Amino acid sequence: MVWLERYRVYVMARHEQVDAALRDPGTYCSRRGVGLADFAREKPWRPPSLLLEADPPEHDRARRAVGRTLAPATVRALRDAFAAHAEATVAALLEAGTATA
Repeated sequence: MVWLERYRVYVMARHEQVDAALRDPGTYCSRRGVGLADFAREKPWRPPSLLLEADPPEHDRARRAVGRTLAPATVRALRDAFAAHAEATVAALLEAGTATA
């Protein structure tokens, strides 16, 4: 872990360190923000994310709900419908002359 004085933050990039931090929300919390802003010390510039800026157990509940929706099998089942819609949209744009191939 390295301290960046300019930004007044610690940073880490090695897999072992990041993995350990992600598994230790008691020490490395997300609810105070995951960027350079500290939501405990300043007003967030946007509403905190239900997934990114949450710690267990709130994060776990949201992750389970989103995980089911974005599971690989669910996304695979939607792929053909999305591709057909994309092709129809592109064809309509090309026909209208608002896009070029």
